[in-house]
Amino acid sequence: MDHGTNKPMHFADPSSAPHAPELSALLMQVNDTEELLSALSAPELNISHLFTCHAAAVRLGDDIRLLQNAAGASVRALTDQLQQLPRQAHYQQTWTGENGQAEHVLAVPFDRQANGWLVWFALAHSAPPFGDTELQLAQHLRAELLETALARANAMCLAQRRLISTLGHGLCNPLQSISMSAALLKPHDTRSTELHSHICLASESMEHQINRMLEVNRLNGGESLRINPVQGNLSNLIASEVSRLRNTLPKLQIQTDIDGDVLCQMDSERLSQALRHLLNNASQYAIADTPVHIQLKRDPTTEAIRLAVNNHAAELNRARVNSLFSAIKAGEDENRRGNRLGIGLYVTAHIIRAHGGQIRAQQANGTIEFQIVLPGDGSASQAASF
Repeated sequence: MDHGTNKPMHFADPSSAPHAPELSALLMQVNDTEELLSALSAPELNISHLFTCHAAAVRLGDDIRLLQNAAGASVRALTDQLQQLPRQAHYQQTWTGENGQAEHVLAVPFDRQANGWLVWFALAHSAPPFGDTELQLAQHLRAELLETALARANAMCLAQRRLISTLGHGLCNPLQSISMSAALLKPHDTRSTELHSHICLASESMEHQINRMLEVNRLNGGESLRINPVQGNLSNLIASEVSRLRNTLPKLQIQTDIDGDVLCQMDSERLSQALRHLLNNASQYAIADTPVHIQLKRDPTTEAIRLAVNNHAAELNRARVNSLFSAIKAGEDENRRGNRLGIGLYVTAHIIRAHGGQIRAQQANGTIEFQIVLPGDGSASQAASF
């Protein structure tokens, strides 16, 4: 089997090509419906009508629509092989289908992530390979599909942000009512005291989740994270968070090396949030019976403040490490959501950058270390580099 070709194509105006009216009508059909597969494979007008072919097919994921004389097994096997090849705008080759006949193939990927393909077949014994005219129409259709997919994705993101914002703010009122009602309750026995405590803890947890959801939604929408920095003692802030974690998880081994009275311009509430994310992350993913190391030092030369949180952890691949501070993590398994690092690191990175600092993750010798550099001279200048 030949591999695909990807030579540069320089076409004239698509409207001058044969079957241009069919292409225009097909694009209108695509734009008029959310059902992409149905629009591309409708009996009255589909991709097989764009130019002469023996058979055609449209694939999106596991769903394959066969047109004319296409064979499902051949289409699936062909596109599965092409999906493994280096990315190209189109592929042309000779293919022997399940009927044993040699066929010329023109295959165009329109959504590699979702395994989306447009495929045309022509019998090799009775037709020449697909030429520039067919390529012109197929590539124009692909370009329009990419534009349509991008526009729909942007519209979906905007709708999702609006939905999250509406949902988050809508939940605040009933949550506040629950919290206020819980505060007015007067427990009269052990059981009611336990229920009262449970309601308060659940309400507090829910409030944190809602606030974090709304914050991530704003950051994804392009808003910058707002801080109110004042002169503060970072050493005391870290000591307070370490004390909190020791009280919460008394079995966790925490080792500290913290310089005293490290002062900097900081939003105490925001930096506490960032530290809490880092320490909770370390406690959750540290290998059992291994310590978490926390170090805070001021560089005597640059005055930069360097904070490191280190723990023993299972090794992550390079792509996963590089995406730790992203909202979407590389290599996430949708069926194992409970085992992935959460969005806390994403928020933490924004908090550190808002303070003029830098953050990175580094792993070596069975450990992973989160390193932070903050400016320590009270100015708004960028922190020293790593």
